[in-house]
Amino acid sequence: MRFFAFVLVVVLVGAAPVLAQEMTCPALVTLLLENARESCPEIGLNEACYATGGVVVEPRPEVRLDFGDPGDSVSLAAITALETQPFDAAVGEWGMVGLKPRANRPDGGVNLWLFGEARLENRSDAPDDLISLAGEVTWNAGANLRANPDENADLVAALITGQRVQVVGRTTDGAWLRVVHGDLTGWVLVTLMRVEGDLNLLKVMTADDPLPESLYGPMQAFGLRTGQDDAPCREAPDSGLLAQSPTGGDAVLLEVNGGLISFNGTLWLQTTDIGETVVSVLEGAAFYGDGQRLEQGQAIQYGFTGDRIIYSAATDYRFYRARYLPLPLLPREFELPFSLGGLLTPFTTGVGYLSTIPADGACTVGWSVDINLRAGPGVEYPIRRGIGSGFYGLPDGRALGSDGQLWWRLADDVWLSSANTASGGDCSVETVPLVLAPPLPAA
Repeated sequence: MRFFAFVLVVVLVGAAPVLAQEMTCPALVTLLLENARESCPEIGLNEACYATGGVVVEPRPEVRLDFGDPGDSVSLAAITALETQPFDAAVGEWGMVGLKPRANRPDGGVNLWLFGEARLENRSDAPDDLISLAGEVTWNAGANLRANPDENADLVAALITGQRVQVVGRTTDGAWLRVVHGDLTGWVLVTLMRVEGDLNLLKVMTADDPLPESLYGPMQAFGLRTGQDDAPCREAPDSGLLAQSPTGGDAVLLEVNGGLISFNGTLWLQTTDIGETVVSVLEGAAFYGDGQRLEQGQAIQYGFTGDRIIYSAATDYRFYRARYLPLPLLPREFELPFSLGGLLTPFTTGVGYLSTIPADGACTVGWSVDINLRAGPGVEYPIRRGIGSGFYGLPDGRALGSDGQLWWRLADDVWLSSANTASGGDCSVETVPLVLAPPLPAA
């Protein structure tokens, strides 16, 4: 069952500006989401579809595009960049555009949805729709990267087991593969590699053939910039990009802001205010770097120091921010994995930490004993997770539980009792208001 918070209502596309002033933020977001579904029910391979108002397209030089109304489609190869606009309640707009680059999947493209304050730049000049495949060294002794498809040719580099490369060509007999790894290029015996995709789709090449100018198909390599923590209301998503691979088959290979990501499943991509890329796995798994694996419910952040890419350690993704992503726009249903990413911070107990928070500081609730986080304000709600001592969170709501205790809400469906907790900062009702308890789950 798909996990999302929107209640879909069928409405006319033209009704949004008229009704915007009369609708709450959550209702308007729901309306615009359904409009996007109706405008782009199917997206063609290597095409972009204009879903809602608030989308700006930058075409290739000397190319004219008719791409200004919901339902319009355009070839990805004709686009330099796409930009979506932030939510604007006054005019009833929230920019959303759907894309379907073929990438390295001959049997169906990857589904991309850009939304909110976001920009996507096409970093491929390729007119073709299939350029390279993802490969991995599988021979337990590694593999030699050679200058020519010959075991006696000069050695370019030694690749280690698990190292991932791009495969851009093959010899006529298919015995050797031409690969690219960073700034290096050369040939590797096919028996030492595992390649994700049909080798017959690769271009037959010789050592004298130049590498293609673009190693990726249109919008398989892109630059991304998004807002973060910019949801227009609690029941709406932050800006970002959703990416979902086709069901089954080989992993999809994308280059995002200079980092290679290979995945089967669904990703949520954002950037920080310093330009680093945040990758969250909502479903399935992803590979990055030299074969590092990111599991469902995990996230990483990466950026560059000079020309070197630096990856953070994997952390829990931010479930409480992901709950309102426009998942209904994706073709495959799935349930979001629960996590506490971004909600809890460790601290040292017994040092008076909470007393150091100024009286007008953010309301902070900490505990020095083991507690249970529950799905609602009361012991009759299911336990979300048991948490050890020495953590604090920032509540955004409160309610009186059926046990007569005050309960703090850290995020939707994440509550803790005030019993065995201490607080600091401004925890008045004005800053942490009373909220309605969620309904109890069905017995």
